[in-house]
Amino acid sequence: WGAGAGPEAAGQALAGAVPVTELRGAALFTDGATRLADWYGRAWESLVAGAAEPEKLLAETREQERARGVPHGKLHDDATAAWVSFPPG
Repeated sequence: WGAGAGPEAAGQALAGAVPVTELRGAALFTDGATRLADWYGRAWESLVAGAAEPEKLLAETREQERARGVPHGKLHDDATAAWVSFPPG
């Protein structure tokens, strides 16, 4: 399901804490970019690794959409991927 503007989405959030010294970075994706994992079977670890090169990741997303179609929704949903690096602690 998609959160959209529904306030009930807050109740579905997963939250936790990790010491920042244990992090190298964080990957951020919209649902259009997670299609590679959600619909096309790519491992989440691979998706996160690809976030450092978002242009390639999104090009692969579009390639899979064209080649394999989409189970539901728009052919090309908005797709955003970003990687935020944290300096070594």
